[in-house]
Amino acid sequence: MFCPMVGVFFFVLGFYKGFQIRQTGLPEHAILLQPRIDGLQRLRVELVNAMTAFALFLDEMRNAADGSGGEFVPDFHARVEFMVDPEAAFVVDAAIARNTSTNIQRVSMAGKKRYFDELDASFRQTFPKLRLAKSETDTGDEFVDTLRLLQVLWAMVPEKLLPSTTRSTAEARLKSYKNRAFCLLDFEKDVFDKDNAADPKVRAAATERYQCMVDLAGPAWKQYLRWRHHKDWEGRRLRESTRAIRRTDSGYTVADGVIFPILAAMSLFIDRDPVTAKYRFDIPQVFEEQDMVEAARDQLTAHKGNPMLMGRNAAVYDAMTMLTRMVLRVSDRLATGAAE
Repeated sequence: MFCPMVGVFFFVLGFYKGFQIRQTGLPEHAILLQPRIDGLQRLRVELVNAMTAFALFLDEMRNAADGSGGEFVPDFHARVEFMVDPEAAFVVDAAIARNTSTNIQRVSMAGKKRYFDELDASFRQTFPKLRLAKSETDTGDEFVDTLRLLQVLWAMVPEKLLPSTTRSTAEARLKSYKNRAFCLLDFEKDVFDKDNAADPKVRAAATERYQCMVDLAGPAWKQYLRWRHHKDWEGRRLRESTRAIRRTDSGYTVADGVIFPILAAMSLFIDRDPVTAKYRFDIPQVFEEQDMVEAARDQLTAHKGNPMLMGRNAAVYDAMTMLTRMVLRVSDRLATGAAE
């Protein structure tokens, strides 16, 4: 049945107690509609979420029906489309493509394809009370910005794992700061290539890089938060007028333009655990965090206190990395001397 509602015309699929769907070679009761589940679960039938308030309609229907004491015929209708296909990946892609009523962000598409599932599981081992946002509607306090995490991970991926390009290592790191969207695109490419790339070398490189990101999801975010709120920033005269720092009653937060070169430098301390074979941070005992803060402050001063200019200069990433390289050399020499 089709009808208008408040001047806006929807093609209507009425919800009635005796509602049935004409059989198309499927067994009876093949389709089960479950509120709060994004999709139809049997036989891989996908619900195209063409109206964002669809779940609210179901709640409103239920409430009205509870008070009537009998059969309830709704005075509103919602347009619903059903797709049936044995290929789960095709169903998801088709559902996204057919959704012309709502502009879906790319992060939601990747989340729907379950690209973030392993990343989220690893992240929650470090932050059990938090979850990665897999949709633009995941906006509660318990959700972490997945795109920001991908930026952090691309800034910290070991140099040997970075994709082969004509860019220098510093320029590749710089990309993670200024090109947020490309971090997601590159991650999606690795998710695809690790299972589907025709070239074995491409497939192996994508697999290794993907596994590194999964292993470091929690630890890398922990480093990011640590440097953003590090106690040694106190007294460094960072200016709020240039947005280098934001002060609140609970503390302060330093701008990403200052933090990302630090994260890139910390990537030199990432290595594989010889026992678990997982990527981890192996920070030498001789490393002093205060030295890193001072070096970052000097770079910020050289850029007139502007964190955006600092974060967009590849030379800054090279300069900050020199500090961690020297720390590794000193640590190696001390280890060699102790062995002799």
